[in-house]
Amino acid sequence: KDTMDSSPFLTDVPLTVTLADDLSPLFGDKRHLRQVLVNLLTNAHEATSAMDGPKKIRLDAGNLRLPAGNQWKLPEGQYVKISVTDNGIGIPPTLVDKIFDPYFSTKERSTQKGMGMGLTVSDAIVQRHGGYISVTSEPGQGTTFDLYLPAYTGREPA
Repeated sequence: KDTMDSSPFLTDVPLTVTLADDLSPLFGDKRHLRQVLVNLLTNAHEATSAMDGPKKIRLDAGNLRLPAGNQWKLPEGQYVKISVTDNGIGIPPTLVDKIFDPYFSTKERSTQKGMGMGLTVSDAIVQRHGGYISVTSEPGQGTTFDLYLPAYTGREPA
């Protein structure tokens, strides 16, 4: 059984997972790609834990064909889009451009303060796999991270 067992904390926040029936496989390092998902789910959990009211996290994955000249400057072709969405506290617009910077963290200094490397490492892993990670967020409403990763089509990506 293949699970994200390094994330037992998710039991206190409802997680909805929706996968396309015809979801394409990915080409890449399973351990590193799992680390990206754990990092994003950890952030979503922390963002929802910091708020009152019902907490929700969604993970959606589907196939996507990106055209040449797409906004992420990725090569044309088949991709898998994975989205992690929460209804947490959101990220202020002034900080969105900084969240992938090394050592940047919005967490208070305490024993639980992160190193500020989770999103930096995730971004590097996604880029190394020939993909792109984007974020949209609205304070008080939540955040969505979208991963665009090349689908495995029978041959290694260029």
